[in-house]
Amino acid sequence: MSKGKVFIGKVVAICGPKTIKVAVEDFYRHPLYKKTHKRRKKYLVNSKKEVAVGEKVVVRTGRRTNRSNGSDICTEMLASSMGSA
Repeated sequence: MSKGKVFIGKVVAICGPKTIKVAVEDFYRHPLYKKTHKRRKKYLVNSKKEVAVGEKVVVRTGRRTNRSNGSDICTEMLASSMGSA
């Protein structure tokens, strides 16, 4: 088992043959006003699997692959949310 964080996000762009851009949403509560805010951060992820825009993927942190991709690797795809209308 590797150390590192695991994120679930949605593919928003395909940037190259092995690189995808994944948006990860996070909810947090303001410490004083108690309002819930949604944060969205986009990660460049190294992926060896074929994915389409709109699919949900599991991303884990790992060893840095190159300068721009950071340290994220797409591990698996979840059920697509595009099929339901």
